[in-house]
Amino acid sequence: MAGLALYGPLNDVLLSKEELKLQHQLESIKILPPHGVNDPPDYGPITVKAMEIANTIDSDRSRVFSMAVTANGNELGRPSLWSASIDQSCAGVDDGVQKLLIVSTGNLWDHGKNYPDDNYLASIEDPAQSWNALTVGAYTELSTIREQGFDGFQPIAMPGSLSPTSLTSVLWNDSSWPYKPDVVFEGGNRLKDDKGTILCADDLELLTTQLTEDSNNLLGTSRDTSAATAQVARIAAILQSEYPDYWPETIRGLIVHSAEWTDRMLEEFPSSPQKEREQRLKVYGMGVPNLERARDSASGFTTMIIQDALQPYYYDDLDNKDKSNEMHLHDLPLPTKVLEDLADTQIKMRVTLSYFIEPNPPRRGYVVKYNYKSHGLRFSVIRPHETLQQMRLRLNKDSWPEKNRKDRKRPEPVIPDNRNWDLGERLTNRGSIHSDTWNGTAAELAASRHICVYPVSGWWRNKTSEKSIEKKARYSLIVTISTDNTELKLYEGVVNEIESRAKVRSITATEIDIN
Repeated sequence: MAGLALYGPLNDVLLSKEELKLQHQLESIKILPPHGVNDPPDYGPITVKAMEIANTIDSDRSRVFSMAVTANGNELGRPSLWSASIDQSCAGVDDGVQKLLIVSTGNLWDHGKNYPDDNYLASIEDPAQSWNALTVGAYTELSTIREQGFDGFQPIAMPGSLSPTSLTSVLWNDSSWPYKPDVVFEGGNRLKDDKGTILCADDLELLTTQLTEDSNNLLGTSRDTSAATAQVARIAAILQSEYPDYWPETIRGLIVHSAEWTDRMLEEFPSSPQKEREQRLKVYGMGVPNLERARDSASGFTTMIIQDALQPYYYDDLDNKDKSNEMHLHDLPLPTKVLEDLADTQIKMRVTLSYFIEPNPPRRGYVVKYNYKSHGLRFSVIRPHETLQQMRLRLNKDSWPEKNRKDRKRPEPVIPDNRNWDLGERLTNRGSIHSDTWNGTAAELAASRHICVYPVSGWWRNKTSEKSIEKKARYSLIVTISTDNTELKLYEGVVNEIESRAKVRSITATEIDIN
């Protein structure tokens, strides 16, 4: 795992003549005892203490934490003492330092016999149900065997499909909990013959470093969700090193934002009906992350990132009620004139909202599901033919006139959203990271440049006697516009729009100063 976290798979690295320059390094904190096992109630405190020890070594260093240790459990998505401890630490509740932890789903050890049905019937392990952690499952593209001695054996998984050992959240039927995994990455494959014999093969695993007591070999292979987690941790570390000002919430958001489903995943779980899309999320999350898409804008697509904070709730002393407080309306610097001129050219807009919740820790292992998250945030892109006032009234009942609030009757009809979203609102709004892609024309995109981030319910709102209701919530909003026409200079268009707006603000400010 150390080799994969540093270099990625070594196959291409060792064949390349180019010098490999590392932008990150490794640290290790041991959480397993030399002998025996830890007691389950200690899993959370030990994990949190390990992260604290790392941060005390050099508090100014940016870190990405990775853990491929999981435990069997029957939580089925419900928070445990372990996952709640991780959520609390990632949110920086005790020390004010937000952290990104990447954790594996765990592995199906009796695998391959009834693939993939057994994977669907085996739940993701504790603490991978954590809301704030980035949970990684495994898929594979490896299916070619060059080794001798495997006559009569065939790869279990098709290229682009689920690795034979990866666990899923198909059994999680409670809509209160997040979809997991968040993403998947290469975890290797297995072989199987007509008699049901399951074998491993080096060609179907990932070449990496190794150091064992019984061998002097410096190279070996790795596989399963541990290998996948190490590779995603590498992506996160590279992004953090290249963008040191990005928050952990942003790095997590970029990884999910860059993920795409393979053709095979889309064949297994097509877009219609909705239940198939939901199953795809429970098996593959948002798909396979791509470092190049995450790290930079390129020809044909450009990415905008907003890091901000809002106060979700406040207590109204006059009405003696807790209420929603702030919504943020972002006017994206889209080149409106350019998009209108492109008219029917097909364009995509992907939006990802990432934030950390503060957990309401379970007591005696029991979790009140509607009181677990401190707050929730959502994003909404202005709808076709919708005014900003109509958008505000649609998203916030507290902004309705008093008579309408009393009668529970909307002051204006809701403008329907007839755009083509990959997932849709119902499938996007679980957990603490929300991502969806809209497909349409350039002209439609020109009219969709306003995105609102707004709060929904959480236990902060109910703590009127404490300071919780006044807390602020950080978030990262990531937006990408892209097209298959690589001749379109979307990046330049956005830059020009930003510069144009900056000039207008500068002129306005000068006039104010003169007056």
